[in-house]
Amino acid sequence: MSTLTLSEDEIRDLTKRKQRKVQAAMLRAIGIEPKARPDGTLVVFRAQIERLLGDKGGAGGKRQDEPEPDWSAV
Repeated sequence: MSTLTLSEDEIRDLTKRKQRKVQAAMLRAIGIEPKARPDGTLVVFRAQIERLLGDKGGAGGKRQDEPEPDWSAV
């Protein structure tokens, strides 16, 4: 089960940067608007990343909106 937001390590892996300001700039450059918590850490929702990178929906590997062929017609 995945969490709602990326961890600090995942944000670091995604941006290849350690400083939060630079991480935020890198995320904005790829179309992700990070939010900042009161302590300065960044919040990036996992759903944003999955939408941007075209995740196929996890375990099944199929998007829910992807049509299924009518195999009975074959």
